[in-house]
Amino acid sequence: MTKVARVVAVIAVGFFIAGCAGSENPEPEPIVYNFVTYESTAADGAESVFTYQVNGDSPLVTLTANWRPAEPISTGTRLLLSYIPESGTTESGRVSVQGYIVLPGGEVRVDEPEGESEPMRLNSMWRSGSYLNLDGAVSFSGPASEISLYAESGSESSAEPRLNVIVRKSDEGSGMAAERRLYASWDISSLWSRDDVEALIVAYTNTENETSIMRFIK
Repeated sequence: MTKVARVVAVIAVGFFIAGCAGSENPEPEPIVYNFVTYESTAADGAESVFTYQVNGDSPLVTLTANWRPAEPISTGTRLLLSYIPESGTTESGRVSVQGYIVLPGGEVRVDEPEGESEPMRLNSMWRSGSYLNLDGAVSFSGPASEISLYAESGSESSAEPRLNVIVRKSDEGSGMAAERRLYASWDISSLWSRDDVEALIVAYTNTENETSIMRFIK
């Protein structure tokens, strides 16, 4: 496994979608949110492609959109994508992109973390293909925080590697602390693809300042 640069997480995330809801059209179009992989944008900028798996080893879903990012995005970048399916379903097909954020994550880190993790409220943690995804929240008054996934020393070569989610706050601001959403998506293929790996053990610090464990079985 290679070391990856620490990524700063976007904590306060909101997709504000303005829409018209007149009396003749009271029902808003359904907006879907998914963790996706950015695949490509055509050379002429006319079309972009995204893929994702809903959960586990579910079939790969491919989304195409007449859209290009305002700033370049590298192939393979994980995004939280907001979109409206043109077909009205969540299956593969054409979509209208409403917004996105680049998800913090990268690969599993193998260096030693500095200090303890901040407590986090976990909303959801799930595997989709070769990615481990997280939706949580952390309470603090600073503008942002940092989240990384570390392999516990000595466990990465075992049948059940233990991974630790480490959350760090930036310098505290002077305002009142508030709970802010935290999203991340890590590439776990270096571990998950190994034939000798039977499960991944993922630990994080909960809001009681205790260690909680989740186990993902192959």
